[in-house]
Amino acid sequence: MGAFIGSSAKMVKAGRIMLMRFGFCKTIAKDMDLTVNMTALGAVKCITVIDPNGDVYAELPYIAPDAPYVVKNADPGEWSVLVTNYTDEELSSIAEAQGLSQEANNVNQFHGVELKITMTETPTPVLLNVPSLTNNQYILNALVGDSEVIITENGAVINPAEPLADGVHSFTAVRKIGDAFSTAEEYSICVDTNAPTMVLEGVPTTTERDRFVMTAKFSEDISEMTVNGIPVELGVCSMSGYEVTDFWLLDPGENSFVIRATDIAGNSTSQTITVTRTTN
Repeated sequence: MGAFIGSSAKMVKAGRIMLMRFGFCKTIAKDMDLTVNMTALGAVKCITVIDPNGDVYAELPYIAPDAPYVVKNADPGEWSVLVTNYTDEELSSIAEAQGLSQEANNVNQFHGVELKITMTETPTPVLLNVPSLTNNQYILNALVGDSEVIITENGAVINPAEPLADGVHSFTAVRKIGDAFSTAEEYSICVDTNAPTMVLEGVPTTTERDRFVMTAKFSEDISEMTVNGIPVELGVCSMSGYEVTDFWLLDPGENSFVIRATDIAGNSTSQTITVTRTTN
């Protein structure tokens, strides 16, 4: 719970004391979320959240009891919450604007302030930029560089530094600081380290023509195909399933072509072919 750090007070006409400001503070550790809960009876004008640098982080008109204000991954250090109440003059103006009679126009018509602020810290959830598909078996090691993060798969803790087998993996990530745990984040990823197979059809050894038509058949969908480093426009080519058909021009003599295909996960395969164009 945040500590009460001070207040100012002012006497009003009715002889009641109206507390003008309430201050609370809490020191937040690294990798923590700060949650501010508030319950209040009375006229609260503004809630100011101040970060460890003394800068205003947020100014809020209200914090509902069932909707706390949360600072995600708060900067470590001392955070403060300053609650400012209305002055008696401001309350009187509000009463007048609401059409209250002059006789009733005093702060006694408003409830005294009953204020409760709690400031709590919980470990920040583990937010990972996990791709849906990868050919990197060490993807978790690349994403999780924090010893406070615990990864579990099928209820068992796994070591992020260990390679993932090919296939779909569903895992949970939590952050543990001391005895406190963050909320669990669920992730799923498919690991594919197998390069596609490629079969080239229609490739002549020799020809008198100035071009030839080739069909490349793949074992899976591909994201890119190049011939001698030049990308093939897959959307323009004739595609049927995992097939690509196109033609290539031939110079007189021996022509070499390096065909490279890359699947959606980033795995590549290549073949080199030679076609000789003969001339009379």
